[in-house]
Amino acid sequence: MSPDGRQLAFAATGSDGVARLWIRPLDSLDARPLPGSESSGGFSPFFWSSDSKFVVFQSDGKLKKIGISGGRAQILCDASGAVVGGSWNRDGVIIFAEAPGTVMRVAADGGPASPLTTLDASRDNVSDAFPFFL
Repeated sequence: MSPDGRQLAFAATGSDGVARLWIRPLDSLDARPLPGSESSGGFSPFFWSSDSKFVVFQSDGKLKKIGISGGRAQILCDASGAVVGGSWNRDGVIIFAEAPGTVMRVAADGGPASPLTTLDASRDNVSDAFPFFL
């Protein structure tokens, strides 16, 4: 569900057999695919921008964002592990978790991702998951 409560995003395989993200306005029964959001390996958890205009997803070892009004997907950064949730704040910062791995931080305009947390091997920590801005 988008932060503004007006749109629903979901992953589904269309009649063409391709898995991609779809958008459905809640005031309509019709869903539409987001061309450019295809994923050959299935979908990890995806998440919304704080202004409800973009969806962030992982595809082909990259973290990407795509506008819900259409257009090309933009690569934000490398994401070699499976993305396990994320969050985008109003200041243009995206955080996401990789499994195995830590919470990473990247600018909403893209660039290199940097670690935001560290794992504690003495506690058998192997991964962080589902970070969220409060």
